[in-house]
Amino acid sequence: MAQRLGELSEQVDGVLPPLLARYARATVAGDDTELLAVADGFAALDLPVWAAEATATALRELRRERAVSAGAAHQRLAALARRATRSTHRRWRRCDRHCPTGNGRSPRWPPPG
Repeated sequence: MAQRLGELSEQVDGVLPPLLARYARATVAGDDTELLAVADGFAALDLPVWAAEATATALRELRRERAVSAGAAHQRLAALARRATRSTHRRWRRCDRHCPTGNGRSPRWPPPG
């Protein structure tokens, strides 16, 4: 599947498909260095959840290898998780401000009546 994703990523435009193909290949290969490079790519595209996922996958590989760099990867994962959480909260707050009720609270669901 990772190979097919790589083939498909060459046929579409944009920077995300090739990055996703790299992520799939690195995951299958268990290549922690490539996974961290992919995480950097996701972070550069302002995709902190994907970056955290790639970092977590790399961290699993580093722990399996008992690598010294696992500690740094763990700290990086914590920072990405905080960033992803803040990003998600900002989106929800922005949504709440512009909700149809006008009072800063989300409408009740299901609507009454």
